[in-house]
Amino acid sequence: MKRDDISRYADMLQMPAHRSPNRKHMSNYDRAAQFAPFAALRGYDDEIDDASRIRTVWTEPDENETAELAYRFHILKNACAEMPEVTVRWFREEAEDGRWITKQVKVRRIDEVNRLLVTADRETIPMDYIVSLEGEIFRGMHDE
Repeated sequence: MKRDDISRYADMLQMPAHRSPNRKHMSNYDRAAQFAPFAALRGYDDEIDDASRIRTVWTEPDENETAELAYRFHILKNACAEMPEVTVRWFREEAEDGRWITKQVKVRRIDEVNRLLVTADRETIPMDYIVSLEGEIFRGMHDE
């Protein structure tokens, strides 16, 4: 637009915006909603994200690993009074998949009834999903 054309409409710049006497004024929120992106396939993006997520599956430890873990739980249970520090690796089930977690914790107690390892900060780890227990407490345990 040329400068001459702008000056022709200068008087309109000071005029109030038109409001219909017959219709209710639309809020800024409703006005913005008119221009929101339209999703023809509702939930499609979520399905795509879900399908592309890498699934982690639980694998049972074999007999030897299970026996080794049972022995380590026994040692750990007898040492709980000192709150030993161990590194635990376990599988955490989530909605439709899960993930592996490795964490260093201080063990408060072993709850054999509910099959839980209870940490010093009261976090509970299901014993059935633990695949590894490492720590100073287990050093030299097979030397006996």
